[in-house]
Amino acid sequence: VLYGAIFVIGFILLVIFALRLQADPLDWSAPLRRLRERPWTWREVLRIILPLLMAQAVFGLLYRRLGPDDPGDADRFMLVAQGFLFHGLCFLLVAMLLRWRGVSWHSAFGVAPGGFLAHAGWGVLALLGTMPIIIAYNMVAQILMHWWEIEPQLQDVTRIISSADTLPLKIYFVLLATVAAPVVEEILFRGVLLPAAARIIGVRAALV
Repeated sequence: VLYGAIFVIGFILLVIFALRLQADPLDWSAPLRRLRERPWTWREVLRIILPLLMAQAVFGLLYRRLGPDDPGDADRFMLVAQGFLFHGLCFLLVAMLLRWRGVSWHSAFGVAPGGFLAHAGWGVLALLGTMPIIIAYNMVAQILMHWWEIEPQLQDVTRIISSADTLPLKIYFVLLATVAAPVVEEILFRGVLLPAAARIIGVRAALV
């Protein structure tokens, strides 16, 4: 019932979006110009990426020596520590770099606090509008896997998260999966790497 309701609502939104775009096509010139003007170069990218790689390497060495022996505890410890290290350090490096250069979050990422709720609302509607495509793709994938006798396997991250046995750990994993990871990865990949790559190889190539 839930999937059916989501599919119907998403399909209605998808039709509305398609009709609106057909009647009033989007003008991409202004967003592309703003993307090129964002103050990110490969120097700033390296100042973020290299410390992250070094931190991950140091963590890997320490984990091999000091990590827990039990496989289940080891997997959960690895996910908790790596999530905190990568996402926390990445956000800290970006914030420090912006403060050092005297650049606002709005200039760096196009973030306008006053329009946050409106943008979030449009994002939710866009997600609902794409759900029919996602659901249809999932159904086709299940049919093909059944046809080819392929048994789907849980990803390691999904398995570790589902095995959380304490409330604080469950809350941490939920916040990591729904808040920290999406926000930090959007900042890093689309906020920093995409504009830096667009300066060198062009916007279209960078998008690909």
